[in-house]
Amino acid sequence: MTYDTMNPVPSTDPRDLDDNAQAFDRFLQSTSATEPDRLGAPRKTWYQMEQDALALISPNVAALAGLTLSANKGLYATGAGALATYDLSSLGRTLGGIANAAAGRTALSAASSGANTDITSITGSAASLTTARSIATTGDATWTVSFNGTANVTAAITLANTGVSAGTYGSVTVNAKGLATSASTITPIANGGTGATSMGAGAVGTVSQSAGVPTGAAFETVSNANGVCTKYADGTMICESTNSTPVTTSNSIGAIFSANTTSFTFPVAFVGADPVVSPALSDVTVAASWAGCGGAVTLTSVGIAIFSYVNSATAKPGYIAKGRWF
Repeated sequence: MTYDTMNPVPSTDPRDLDDNAQAFDRFLQSTSATEPDRLGAPRKTWYQMEQDALALISPNVAALAGLTLSANKGLYATGAGALATYDLSSLGRTLGGIANAAAGRTALSAASSGANTDITSITGSAASLTTARSIATTGDATWTVSFNGTANVTAAITLANTGVSAGTYGSVTVNAKGLATSASTITPIANGGTGATSMGAGAVGTVSQSAGVPTGAAFETVSNANGVCTKYADGTMICESTNSTPVTTSNSIGAIFSANTTSFTFPVAFVGADPVVSPALSDVTVAASWAGCGGAVTLTSVGIAIFSYVNSATAKPGYIAKGRWF
């Protein structure tokens, strides 16, 4: 029991001495955080003060306390609040105390920085690659070589085919890298060509156009029962024909004689303006004979008549007409 006299401090009352003895016993033995003193004020117990002291100690200090250190051992962290030791050689201790790089190279007997003229030779795996490597290029040119570092290497480079066959061409298309990507042959006019590169399907073939721009061959020949026609890439067209049998100038026109008009249908009809027609004769029996248009010229036909100063002159009428196919 306690007397709880509540006498002020200091007190000489024996009862207070008894209460103090009981309070001191609780401070030492209790596991509570606090116990009241003689006057009722809460005081930390010895147990709580021990817990507070443990909380103030660093985890690193606790980890260090768990290690046993010995000669030639270094200390390193393995994690937060975790320490371990490792073997520390004399060289390691020396390097740990070096102040600059130059001193470090001296301690290691290493080459100086810069030109490294103190390096006189390299032997072993430093003189060559442990594993040889292939160096190669791909694309417009291919090249490959094996290199291990022991010597200089060379190899021939192979250019890829561009798709243009070997030969001599009058026109060549070159890309930005200087490679020929296409080529065409020019046939000179003197040799029957157009003086330009082949167009579309070739110099001779089917002519065509798109919005007035030629897209087919340079020229096209059409032959049928009505005659022969040549169509050119620029739109020009020439038709011609000759009657298969002669006609006779039996019609009197004043002082001259004429044959009946022979009608011709063009092998291909013209477009646009009527063609320009040049009448023609062949197999003429009398020199004083000539041909003329004996009827209207249209886009599809023309009439040709022959004339002579001589009665009964004979000749085969014909024509050459020039116009356009587009």
